[in-house]
Amino acid sequence: LWALVRGCVLEGLTLRHSSKSVAQNYAIFVREGAQLTMRRCAVSSATGSGLGVEGGEALLEGCDLSGSKAHGAALYGDLLGGAAPVALRNCRVERNGGCDLS
Repeated sequence: LWALVRGCVLEGLTLRHSSKSVAQNYAIFVREGAQLTMRRCAVSSATGSGLGVEGGEALLEGCDLSGSKAHGAALYGDLLGGAAPVALRNCRVERNGGCDLS
């Protein structure tokens, strides 16, 4: 799922991902300029990271980012090195193959 717009809200979903792609191999990808809010969602990737934020904004509340091959969440700033606002509140991030948070 690619978040390309501002104001996207996901609630109560279970998202499982698998892809042959190497670049941006995320179950959920929040790109620069986009804003995503997730509540009570479970996300994992059999081949990559559960959540990837590259310059976008993300707020997660009560989510489970566990069991991904790479990271539970890969959090990166924009192309100019600026940090993007990302907040995880009451989330579980564990049992991922790489770092839980990168």
